[in-house]
Amino acid sequence: MTNKLTEEAIDRHLTAASVIPTGNQWIDDALAGGLDRRNMMLAAGRTGTGKTFFAVQLAQAVAKSQKNVLYFALEAEKYEIERRALYYATIRLQKQHYARLPEMRYREWLHQGYSSEWEALERQAKEQLDLETSTLRTIYRTELYTPQNFHEDVELLVNNADQNESPDLIIIDHLHHFFLQGDEMTQLKMVIHGLKRLHLRLEIPLVILTQLRKNDMSGGKNKTLPALEDIRGTAALTDVATDVLIISPFPSDRLDELPGGFRNPMFFHLAKSRTASEARAFAGVVRYDATVGGYGRDYVLCKTKAFEDPELLDEPPPIWAKHAIGANKTNIPLIERQRLDKKRGTRGDD
Repeated sequence: MTNKLTEEAIDRHLTAASVIPTGNQWIDDALAGGLDRRNMMLAAGRTGTGKTFFAVQLAQAVAKSQKNVLYFALEAEKYEIERRALYYATIRLQKQHYARLPEMRYREWLHQGYSSEWEALERQAKEQLDLETSTLRTIYRTELYTPQNFHEDVELLVNNADQNESPDLIIIDHLHHFFLQGDEMTQLKMVIHGLKRLHLRLEIPLVILTQLRKNDMSGGKNKTLPALEDIRGTAALTDVATDVLIISPFPSDRLDELPGGFRNPMFFHLAKSRTASEARAFAGVVRYDATVGGYGRDYVLCKTKAFEDPELLDEPPPIWAKHAIGANKTNIPLIERQRLDKKRGTRGDD
């Protein structure tokens, strides 16, 4: 019995040591610090809702902490991830040093090609990106790319990596761009189970982007936040994943409920989590900032409802939501907040 407890304690210590902050404060709060080696996350959203921005921001945040990231871009054009990162880094520098100049749209920047007027800013932005993302490797696969091709690529990259280059995170952008033959449901079931085996063997977090169905979402007529059953494909996708993150726009007719300056708000909801089930009762409203190509760190906390959209929390947030707007402004004693958490039923596990 003692040996089993010791093995469990060592395993728990290794899991704690593997935690990687995601750069998204809502997710880091909900998952008590970030992703760990046990996480196989499915991140779902409709086209144009910022899934790739989330994934790129995640990849850059992990790389900035000197962790090795493999980013499989199955949809993006070659160099698109690096180009967008360079563009947003350049725009940030422009706003910092030349705030009066009008911002150039990404397409304008792309279509002007090389410009001597932007050379100094771009060079500084690239030097900064090279330092911050030196451990990020993007693999572009826009041809007919099968799950078998993916596994072969991973095996090659892992086997050829030395100890300092072994991946600490793999991101797939996205699942439905794998070339599948035959019945989609059957093939997706095989794909997700194959990814699960890879995840368990490598013991590193795996983040897989996926699509939501195009038809009407489940739930009541007043609900716009998608649910697990709105994810395109077989139920095996959500069954196998340890965590399911849903990204969805905040209703435009409710913008006046949010703090001033909260533009382009998005719901971030952990619709499933095997180890942070208490977070499922809440959703974070996170700002998307198109000028920097990512999501803001602060968030507004909402309470989820069965057949309606989440409502903004009108009571103190749970203790774990440390960075929610207003979380540090409450004078309610810790013991009282713990009592509220227990009353709300946000401490239970699956």
